[in-house]
Amino acid sequence: MTSLCWLVAGTLSGAFYTLTLWWTVSALRPKNTVRALLLAWGGALLRSTVVAVVLTAAASHALYLALLAFAGFMVARFTLTRLIWRRLIKPELALPN
Repeated sequence: MTSLCWLVAGTLSGAFYTLTLWWTVSALRPKNTVRALLLAWGGALLRSTVVAVVLTAAASHALYLALLAFAGFMVARFTLTRLIWRRLIKPELALPN
């Protein structure tokens, strides 16, 4: 795979990580503790596994590819966190459409 492909794979894994984390947090209900624990631990395991597979696969080819994948992962996490924050948590800060 080319460098661009690993950057895109890292970006997609970062988007997957951030969006599933947001979904998990929004789906938690404190009254149902067993479901909440299963959802939190299961989601964390799934997210970590996906990211670990992408980064390990990139690192098995070359270190710079792993760094590119990690850079894509971090950019996606930062960007989506900012978008979620602006659109859902602080809508008065949202950019005009």
